[in-house]
Amino acid sequence: MGRVVDRRALCLVAVLGVVGLALSSCGTRLPNSAFGTSSGVGASVSAGGPAASGSGGGTGNSGGTNASGLGGSVPGASSSGATPGAASAGGGAGSNGAGGASAGAGGAGGPSGAGSGTSSGASDVGVTASTITIGNVTSVQGALGPDAFGVSLPGLQAWVAATNANGGINGRKIVLDTCDDSENGQQNLTCTNQLVSQDHVFALIGNNSDACASSAHYEYTQGVPDVGFPLCNGYYKYPNMFSIYGTGYPRKGAMPANEENQANIYKWFATTRHVSRGAFFFYIIPISAQQGYAEEAEAKSVGIATTYEGGGSHQGENPADPTFDTDVINMREDKVDSVYDAMDVAGNEKLCAAMDRQGFTVKAKVSTVEVFGQSVGQWSSPCRDSVYSADSSAPYSDTSNPVVAQFRRAMSTYEPTATMHQWALDGYALGILFGDAVSSMGAKVTRAGFMKWLDAWKQPQAGGPGYTFDGLMSPLAWAPMNYNQPSPACDSIAQWNDAAGTFVTVAGINTCYNLGWLPTAFSNDGS
Repeated sequence: MGRVVDRRALCLVAVLGVVGLALSSCGTRLPNSAFGTSSGVGASVSAGGPAASGSGGGTGNSGGTNASGLGGSVPGASSSGATPGAASAGGGAGSNGAGGASAGAGGAGGPSGAGSGTSSGASDVGVTASTITIGNVTSVQGALGPDAFGVSLPGLQAWVAATNANGGINGRKIVLDTCDDSENGQQNLTCTNQLVSQDHVFALIGNNSDACASSAHYEYTQGVPDVGFPLCNGYYKYPNMFSIYGTGYPRKGAMPANEENQANIYKWFATTRHVSRGAFFFYIIPISAQQGYAEEAEAKSVGIATTYEGGGSHQGENPADPTFDTDVINMREDKVDSVYDAMDVAGNEKLCAAMDRQGFTVKAKVSTVEVFGQSVGQWSSPCRDSVYSADSSAPYSDTSNPVVAQFRRAMSTYEPTATMHQWALDGYALGILFGDAVSSMGAKVTRAGFMKWLDAWKQPQAGGPGYTFDGLMSPLAWAPMNYNQPSPACDSIAQWNDAAGTFVTVAGINTCYNLGWLPTAFSNDGS
């Protein structure tokens, strides 16, 4: 049978705030792309403290009680703050800090070299004798709905509530001010301005928005630390912005020439699922196509050929008028054995349904991290059982990992109605990171000390221990690295399993390959 060609005309798609992100060593992380302007007004919520007045008002949400301990090690900085030290003390998130106790004077505490466990008044913006105020900008009520980006926020909120229930960090409670930018670039800037210039937050933690390019330069000019999900290129450009997944770029205010990716995910599928004929789905939107082309290059480097491209051409799929049924017929004709994508969740679900309508199965349908959640259980069957996803952290269903177990207990107590999702776990992990850094600084918590603590972490191949979020991830770092040399690339991989009713781990976080880096030109997203 000859190839089926769908000749419906491509229509012009208006895209607001669609941004690129590097794969780093962590697999596909392209965000859901916003296809239209959303004019929602941001809301501000304060967790564990009084309500803050965001752009559209807000309500207070006090932290709960009776949280289980958030034990773990604190890889604190040395007394000079120059390099991460090895000394740590385990324990709950009580007066000695989230995930462990701060070191005593002259020990392995933070840049102050101290940490008696008591606060001594204001030490920087957003810090008082009894509180530390952090901010968060996440797209919740945007065109794509709360399950696109909003799934990460409950994880961070659960960490704040559990930490406060255990006494805070070194005697200070955490106040979380949040603002919903509704996937709107102007609203993203408004939210950030509100949190930084009016609410005077100490740092932005866990931002998750595809509109973040709009505020990246403003954040930089204000010198506010930002540790979040890298959905804009600011996380690879500015010294105040830190990707949750680590990065080795100089971050001195200029974009590097290329994003550097590794093919570890594709290596795993080639060697363990024995795939060699891939179909790649991406949109005609430039940033989605850029990501799709990068995936094709990575797959090719380990022997997976680009056998078919969604939409039937190198341009990609039209998100406003996808041709998934036609694509499936053509994939069968081309003997495709695996599918990879740089699409949003809705596109993935529709493609899965088309595969089932046509009775077409593959060895692996490898989807983005945004798919990595319980909603896959509502997808078409049997396609959903072929869905895989990957992340740098252990899967949210793997309670054998102590941090995952802590996360699940905290979510059950403080966010019982939230969607269980890998990004919720990552949001919780960013709370752990913040707690570790603040705990290491003792009484004198400063923005400069926080960023110095982050920048001090080096990858093992560069002579450092790497940061692991208390064992949730394989080591990562933010110090510059040499992309001309191969380095270990590690990820966890999980597969949806109907019998288990969740994603199950098929490759743990210590599944690593020593691979070279594959460059792809960065797009200009306005950061």
